[in-house]
Amino acid sequence: MTYRALLLDFDGTLVNDRFEVHPRVEELLSELRKSGVCISLVTGKPYHGIVRDIVNRLNLTDPHVVSAGALIISPKNEEILFQKKIDRQSARKVIDLLLNRKYVFSVEQDNIIYVSDESVISGYGGKDIYKPVDTLMLKKPFKIYVASRHDKFQAEELYTDIEKIGGLEIIKFQTWKGFGCDITSRGVNKYSAVNEYRKLNKLQRSELVCVGDGLNDISMFNACGYKIALSHAPDELKKHADTVVDSLEGEVSTSLIKGLFKTG
Repeated sequence: MTYRALLLDFDGTLVNDRFEVHPRVEELLSELRKSGVCISLVTGKPYHGIVRDIVNRLNLTDPHVVSAGALIISPKNEEILFQKKIDRQSARKVIDLLLNRKYVFSVEQDNIIYVSDESVISGYGGKDIYKPVDTLMLKKPFKIYVASRHDKFQAEELYTDIEKIGGLEIIKFQTWKGFGCDITSRGVNKYSAVNEYRKLNKLQRSELVCVGDGLNDISMFNACGYKIALSHAPDELKKHADTVVDSLEGEVSTSLIKGLFKTG
């Protein structure tokens, strides 16, 4: 089997909770890039901010899937290759619902992140891309993010109410802080975006290797040929994986990935 592209989740996979990339991972990606492997991020985060900073530092010049699949962007000139936004009416209903219940959330519109609470900012990284949500002139956002600060009952109640609005995709996730979700336009997730990415890059599903650690990576796994889960990932993701490794920087995973792409 010939693999041609490596797709990486961002938080907890490529970077740690301080947005640091391990030197062994930097070395691995540099070697793969020099061998002609496409290296792309597939993340719930928006491009402008910490993702762009990391992409530029690592010189990852291939297109990236961001905002939970709502956007594919080329870092070379920040050209938008694919986008699908939430319609304004549905977004308004979601925002009103979240405001009424005093949920902590953000709205990703254009190149700005509108936050309901400044505590959200630390989870995004980056600088000078934030404004208070009450300054939002709503158009069609890429994504609405609900922070993972709610128990399972609160989260399920919210998911149900969002489903009633219609026309929306609810991408659920769980962290040590609780349950949350990304809200995108119906049908927008990592699976659909990776399929668009394949078309843009003339790749087959069987040619894609992916690495992830979260529930929202299940859809990415379903769109790829070889799937690697990290050991701290939930069991639901591990069930979809071809192999499980401790971390991206570990000797087992770096040797495995080099072997898959026949480098080193």
